[in-house]
Amino acid sequence: MQEERKTVVIPYTPRELQNEIHNNLDRFNVVVCHRRFGKTVFAVNELIKSAVQDGDIFETRYITYLQLMNEDKTDPYRRNEFK
Repeated sequence: MQEERKTVVIPYTPRELQNEIHNNLDRFNVVVCHRRFGKTVFAVNELIKSAVQDGDIFETRYITYLQLMNEDKTDPYRRNEFK
């Protein structure tokens, strides 16, 4: 049985510095940038690309996204907003 190939178009245009990072990724990476750089958009689109790239359709792929969260932003109860 022949495998049917489909083209996946990701509607994402990286900024100049994001594109530089996309082109220089290693197996493990740490990206430290200012707060409006677009780190989340960058990382999610890189994961999408990795998930749909060419390869064996039966190959197991492990894709992980880790992000540290600011405790003050994630838990309004600790800031007494709802008391």
